[in-house]
Amino acid sequence: QQVINNPSFLPRSESSCRPSLRPRLYHYLYHSLSLTLCQAKVDKRASIGPDRCGDTTTTKALNEEKVSSILFLSPLQQQQMTMTTHGKRRHSSHRTTASLSTTRLSTMMILIITTTTWLLLATTTSVVSAVNTERETLLLLYNRTLGEQWFNSEGWGDANTPICAWYGVECHDVELGGPSTTLDSGVTALRLGNNNIAHALPPQLWRLPRLKNLELHDNPLTEANLQALPASFAAPLQLLNLANCFLTHVDGLQGAADTLEELRLTRNQLATFPTEVYALTELKKLHLSSNVIMGGSMDARIGQLSNLLEFYAYGNELTGELPKELGNLARLQVLSLSNNLFHGHLPEQLNNLVNLEVLALHGGSELIGNPKSGDFDEDDGEPTTNLGALTGHIPSFANSTKLSKIFLNNNQFAGSLPADFLKFNSAKDSGDMLLINLQDNQLTGGIPVSLWTFPSVHINLVDNWIAQDIPDFLCTKGQWMHGLVGLYDCDAILCPAGWFGGQQSSDDTACRPCPESSVNPSPTYYLGATSCPGLEDDNPNFNDNDDDDGGSGIGNALTYDTTRILLEFYLALDGRRWERNDGWQIFDTLIGKYQLQSPNNPSAGLTSL
Repeated sequence: QQVINNPSFLPRSESSCRPSLRPRLYHYLYHSLSLTLCQAKVDKRASIGPDRCGDTTTTKALNEEKVSSILFLSPLQQQQMTMTTHGKRRHSSHRTTASLSTTRLSTMMILIITTTTWLLLATTTSVVSAVNTERETLLLLYNRTLGEQWFNSEGWGDANTPICAWYGVECHDVELGGPSTTLDSGVTALRLGNNNIAHALPPQLWRLPRLKNLELHDNPLTEANLQALPASFAAPLQLLNLANCFLTHVDGLQGAADTLEELRLTRNQLATFPTEVYALTELKKLHLSSNVIMGGSMDARIGQLSNLLEFYAYGNELTGELPKELGNLARLQVLSLSNNLFHGHLPEQLNNLVNLEVLALHGGSELIGNPKSGDFDEDDGEPTTNLGALTGHIPSFANSTKLSKIFLNNNQFAGSLPADFLKFNSAKDSGDMLLINLQDNQLTGGIPVSLWTFPSVHINLVDNWIAQDIPDFLCTKGQWMHGLVGLYDCDAILCPAGWFGGQQSSDDTACRPCPESSVNPSPTYYLGATSCPGLEDDNPNFNDNDDDDGGSGIGNALTYDTTRILLEFYLALDGRRWERNDGWQIFDTLIGKYQLQSPNNPSAGLTSL
């Protein structure tokens, strides 16, 4: 243990491991055993007393050959030596007999220590071989990830350049208390995102003694070698960013030091939910989104991450019910689990999230337009009309005073919103806008009374089963719906029953009356409908867009929505290569999963737009 904990015992070069380490171990062990024997030989007639055991001269006075021989005696020889010693002194005084018992015990202890030492010698070589200088470790990273092909490798490998001046390397000078580019040690951060770093990371990377931030996102990495992350040796990481790589697993991640606060694994190729994260109880930010093939489910252990502030895992194929233990994440501010395959009810325990600001649990079909249209096919040819849905009633979230953004659209929630929905929300007094998207559910009630006194609300209740008219006084709230109520009255909230268009957002999207249908002469109409019941069966070629757009339906809520247009725009212009595509990356979840093309001309790209 002392050898491991005290760096002075360890050589700094792999080549000097064996010749330099063993003599030091032998010297250290010999000195320790000498002291043990010294204490064991205490009796009345001994010339060595307890107060002299620490004296160097006295210790050297012990027979070196006997001490050395004890190290290498077999167990039978150890026993014979002990019996001989016992026979010589069996007529001694009671105190001498007690002293001999101590000697026998010491001999046994020596045998145990010797065995342990040889085990240490057997394993230390492999441990020490992984101990490199920081320069050597960075050179391993460079050589094993095709450093000559990096986009920027300025300074890397130059023997005359301090490593802290190499591109992407940051160091901290303890004496100066700030960053430094003149040191050859003290690496605290590696910022090498989007630098064409390929293949596998060297295991030694995780042993950099001061490394806090590692940013290797947007690189073609296939293996992170996280198995080399035992907590007792691991770097004191605070941020680990491996987003948009090609990782298929994160085995060993649970060995990360308890300093890790932010983990980003977005847009990789993880096949199942990484249960290793359950051990990272100090995490504050967890990003697992857009691992399109990531299935599996979360279990009760998610409640162990009580320090989480942000949890993103949208755009995956997670299944099962949401664990009620999510309600244990009392510090959580953002919960974004949209576009998965969850089912069942929302846990009532979500009402316990008093610090929650953003809740995103919209269904998996939200990004592909009208979920009933089957516009896109999956690779196996099945229409994407149902990618999982949550059911039951929507909780009140009355205690979530900071919750200002709610996305629960494209599910199968039923019934009315609770009368105390967001009742104690701070936006009532601050004037901040509430953004609530409940589109495409099966809600039957109208806007709850609890929202009537809020000065600024944008609520989307389009395509539900709402038959109750909107109270007239809500049509005078000019700040609602981003100010659109002041322009279009109640039509900005929901089109009337018997009309279609959903809600009016511009002069070109006015609500329009449904024509009579010969197929369904007595249809049931709801507020906020985007289509008219039975109209498609009556006239399959019906196009509600009066503009002459060639029948494309652009701007038509029946066949196209804004998200779909932006998605095709993103794909046609190769959005993944944009210099800045913040927020747009959500569309990456659909690349390769659906056949994405213009509906009228597969090769037309953006001509329809």
